[in-house]
Amino acid sequence: MRCRARARDAFGDSAALFALTLRLASESNDAPVSLLALAAHPRLAPARAAMLKEPSHPWTVPGLARLCHMSRATLARHFQERLGRSASELLADIRISLAASALKNASAPTGAVAEQVGYRSASASRLAFKQRTDMSPSKWRRAWPLRNWTRASGASEGGTLRR
Repeated sequence: MRCRARARDAFGDSAALFALTLRLASESNDAPVSLLALAAHPRLAPARAAMLKEPSHPWTVPGLARLCHMSRATLARHFQERLGRSASELLADIRISLAASALKNASAPTGAVAEQVGYRSASASRLAFKQRTDMSPSKWRRAWPLRNWTRASGASEGGTLRR
């Protein structure tokens, strides 16, 4: 019982610290270039929410700019200032993360996974996946049990997502 109470206290402390960090970062005029800085920018909230809610939608910079009631150039500038990259790069990262997760299911064809996450062709998906992970989707799938084992054993894992 004591162990559970300590764990609950530690979780409460961690949650409070995280909430405080979010609040302080959102109040700072010098917010860091990161996802946290993007999350703290209310004018970009519609674009961020749309990409996260419907990553398979064929989002364009003009369409995302319309959601935020700003010009394409202003949207691009805000994304670059807050995130250090474009809205298109963020969308690609979201899609590749979803694809990497979906590829854990060995029965899902890579072409179906590509379509599910928003790529119009398997070749476009394969190229984007390889650019961000240094391996093809099929190689990622084959390596999944090994990555899972190395993570559990504490060994360093390969095939991690990169920017």
